[in-house]
Amino acid sequence: MKKRKVKNDSKRATEAAVLAAKAPPATGSWRPFPHSAIIRALEGALEKRGLEIAAREYSLGLGGSRVFGVWDFAFVDADGPEYRPVICFRNSTSKQFAFGVCSGARTTDGVLLLSSDFVLFRRYSETTDSGDLERFADDAVGLAIDNYTEFRAWLGHLDEAGGLSVGNLLLLGTAAVKDGILPISYWIDYVDLLIGPNRKYSASLLGAYYAMADLWSGRSFLASQYKYLALNRLFRYTAPLLLESLMLNPAKPGLPWLGFDNILEMAKAEAAAAESARVAPWSRDRLKDEASE
Repeated sequence: MKKRKVKNDSKRATEAAVLAAKAPPATGSWRPFPHSAIIRALEGALEKRGLEIAAREYSLGLGGSRVFGVWDFAFVDADGPEYRPVICFRNSTSKQFAFGVCSGARTTDGVLLLSSDFVLFRRYSETTDSGDLERFADDAVGLAIDNYTEFRAWLGHLDEAGGLSVGNLLLLGTAAVKDGILPISYWIDYVDLLIGPNRKYSASLLGAYYAMADLWSGRSFLASQYKYLALNRLFRYTAPLLLESLMLNPAKPGLPWLGFDNILEMAKAEAAAAESARVAPWSRDRLKDEASE
């Protein structure tokens, strides 16, 4: 099936602009909620749990009909002091995608890391009312908090993988370029952040993840949500195959030789199989590649 292209015209926006965005009139089968209603519902769910927000950032697109918000919690993770938890949400009043919530983390350097795992979705219908929205927001916030714990643990696994050789880092970067995650124009910056004179991150699996995410800093969140989906797939599926192949680890004679392109295709198939099998009881609508940004 051919992916549906969605034009990326999104830009950073103030909260005042987001709150001022209007929703179109309801129809017989569809009743969209304005972004302001989403924000109020999420604020209520966080207040119930005694959680405060320290910072808010937004992107608006498609004439203000699409929004992506990132809220930083007003506390640092006691179990992972290098991170500040964040909660993210998206909403569309133009039927581009369903309202959804996900979690993430902000590093002490300010780099945003998104889990890209939208824990709950809600598509609008003629029967959706404000009570439904409040209940949905409450459920989604609870699940996003659990999802953050899982995401932070996964980041810990990346950290435990240890250091990588220059060749390994370059192959990961090449895989990111081939998958459209890292624009070729960012290649020099990626290398510089890891092994260049302006080195900022360790030459490791986690360092490579940080470097790629860092290069998106300041860009539109609406575009970045799909980039993070691809980035997390790269480090969950492609990187392990690369690191276990003879290409990077010739000391393991029991493994067959795998060409670079074959590894990328195997990783994509593994990711697709894992995601299609992941059916949780709370999932009303799973995240799909709705756009190619």
